[in-house]
Parts: sequence; C-alpha cells; structure tokens
Amino acid sequence: MESNSQSSAFLGVRFVLFGFDPVNENKVRCKFVYGGGVDVCQYNQSCTHVIVDKIVYDNLVCIAARNDGKTLVTALWVENTFDIGMPVDANSIMYRPLKDLNVLPGGKNLITCLTGYQRQD
Repeated sequence: MESNSQSSAFLGVRFVLFGFDPVNENKVRCKFVYGGGVDVCQYNQSCTHVIVDKIVYDNLVCIAARNDGKTLVTALWVENTFDIGMPVDANSIMYRPLKDLNVLPGGKNLITCLTGYQRQD
C-alpha cells in the first residue's frame, strides 16, 4: 500500500530544479517522477513548484518564484513528501531556502546532537 501512496505523492506537481549538483539533482528528479510529478525542465508559466538547493532566499530565481506565486521549497520538502507519500506543508519555514548559506559564523566548529527525532521531524 505504501508504494501506491508514494506513486501519487507529487501528482499535479510540475517542477523545475535549481542549484543542485548532478548526482543530487538526478535523485530528486527520480523521486518526483516516481511520485507522479512532471519535470518542466525550465522556469516558465506551467511550472508549479521551484525546488532549490544551495541557493539563498534572495537569489533571483527565488524572488521570481515568490513573485509569480510558485511554490518555492528546498530538497528537504521533496524528501519528506516522498517519505510519507503525500505532500507536507510547503509553507513551513523548514522548507524555505536559507537567507544565507553561512547562517552561523563559526558554525562549522559546532557539534550538534539531536535525539528522539525521526525523518521529517
């Protein structure tokens, strides 16, 4: 039953990807297509979702997507939607592009431990 729900997780989604390295771009594209999404290959009117990776909130692509009323999310939204087999809330701050890719100066020196969380949590 789970495979049936995953096969329609992205039904009606017409997406375009920006900022991905080739390996991750292929993985995300495969999840979309498996889940019923359509890759429109370039930003245009038919696109409903703009998925970004390593692109900041104020990037021109993100600004255009917001101005045009497109759903703008990161690859994490794709992962979580695919995992549960239905779209998660795209308006959650968790799925917005970051304001800055270096959000926390010195953050690379921090060690963070989270416990009790699973998947999209």
